[in-house]
Amino acid sequence: MSSNHQQQLRSLWQQYWASDGAQKHRAARAFEDYVSGIDAPDAEAHYLWGLLIYDSASDNAAADSHVYFQKALAQDPSAYMARLYSAHCYHDLGQLDTALEDYLRVDQQALEKDMPIWRLVKLHEQIGYCLWQTGDKAAGRDYFEKVLQAYRRLPNDTLVAVVEAYQCLDNADSLFVSLKDAEAAHFAIDGS
Repeated sequence: MSSNHQQQLRSLWQQYWASDGAQKHRAARAFEDYVSGIDAPDAEAHYLWGLLIYDSASDNAAADSHVYFQKALAQDPSAYMARLYSAHCYHDLGQLDTALEDYLRVDQQALEKDMPIWRLVKLHEQIGYCLWQTGDKAAGRDYFEKVLQAYRRLPNDTLVAVVEAYQCLDNADSLFVSLKDAEAAHFAIDGS
């Protein structure tokens, strides 16, 4: 795609992302119309189209968006965000072995360099969840420990809430308790 197409694509994506309600629906339609009119969409176009579908949270969002993440990866196997969202789709569809494979193939150095730090920490939590749920609880626990360390060392409000670790760990587990305490301190949650 030409640089003009890339700029238009990114502009339409930003319009979609910045809008809400009926305006968001119109922006989604404009984005879809533009991409469907491109003769040969590139990996970024496919990734963003998939992300738009994934963001819709429709009943079939994971399956429908996954097609586009796979197209992006077919064109550019190093497209780490398409890989991450491919893993999310497998995760959402309950295919945890395959989700784990994709999560482990995400370029963590690029993710840490280019994205907010919460994405890398969340990736570690999701890897831990998949490991735990597929039977390797010790390795899953190791990843949950990485999440705990991130909550303890990173500046407040730079991370997102813990979800998957709590679904795995017993609430009497010392790691569960430590995560709860670190998360509360990270977000300065008043426990009273």
